[in-house]
Amino acid sequence: MSAIFISHSSKDNAIAGEVKAKLLEQGHHSVFLDFDPEDGIPAGRNWEKELYARLRGCQAVIVLCSEHSMTSRWCFAETTQARSLGKHLFPLKVAACQISPLLSDFQVTDLTLNPIEGYQRLWSGLKKVGLDPADLFDWDGTRPPYPGLLAFQEQDAAVYFGRDTAIQGTIETLNRLQRLGGSRLVLVLGASGSGKSSLLRAGVVPKLKRDKDRWLVLDPFRPLGRPFDGLSMVLAGTFASFGKGLKNN
Repeated sequence: MSAIFISHSSKDNAIAGEVKAKLLEQGHHSVFLDFDPEDGIPAGRNWEKELYARLRGCQAVIVLCSEHSMTSRWCFAETTQARSLGKHLFPLKVAACQISPLLSDFQVTDLTLNPIEGYQRLWSGLKKVGLDPADLFDWDGTRPPYPGLLAFQEQDAAVYFGRDTAIQGTIETLNRLQRLGGSRLVLVLGASGSGKSSLLRAGVVPKLKRDKDRWLVLDPFRPLGRPFDGLSMVLAGTFASFGKGLKNN
């Protein structure tokens, strides 16, 4: 499901498309806009059920406020549904209008006065509710969100929750050792089945890979009987992906 849902009147499709484009530029790739040809409502779907499902699954709703949306019964229904679900609501004034009383207890961002400043306020507000593009990952909906006894993988980073403290603590330890020196080895210890592999593969590794200026991350591998052979293989593969071959000694 998309992290951000854009609620708007069909008469405001143009500005809705612009808002989504701005979100994509900021790194928000999980955005639902009903008429989007790729990520919107698929052909043949029951559009009402699809909208409600998307509302239930999102984390925040951006309401584009205009004369058209403030008098739209469907926009009213979306806002009411979002409130009842406890979603974060971000009213975005895109044209002169009277803001609905349903949104009166939310801070309105006015794009009609100063669009640049308005968007900056929106980006800041999204980050404060946990929607920071640096911390968000896209998820392949064909993958099972609950892998059972199998470990979470890097592709599951978007649905790996509840270990934020451990993830951040591990990354801070690695960054500190890299910056200040010290031990060249960090061990993650825990009982069998406690989630060590998931923590590293779905929590730590995806975030380290985004910090390209500091880390070159190798793919995980099992040492088995010939650990140095396995290490050389992942080193070769990683350097090859960056166009740098390993020199023979």
